[in-house]
Amino acid sequence: MSEVRLNILDTNRAICGTIHGSVTNAAVAGLSAEPETIEELQDAMARFIKPVNDFRPFAAFDAGTNDEPWDAGIIFICRGFDRG
Repeated sequence: MSEVRLNILDTNRAICGTIHGSVTNAAVAGLSAEPETIEELQDAMARFIKPVNDFRPFAAFDAGTNDEPWDAGIIFICRGFDRG
């Protein structure tokens, strides 16, 4: 099983955790919905992976970021920042 360390940042907060690499595919695909918050990203991900027993993909994540090396790598997703 390949795990990645996923860091997600929006304009209000940052979270991080380790997940199976396949979940990151759904996270990247969820970006097509142009989410502005972490919660919106989780909702968009439901189109690509079915939630099990109402478990949210980032429920066990910690606050903040973590750039320490991990099994299959590190991913950062940053949403909701002003591009101007």
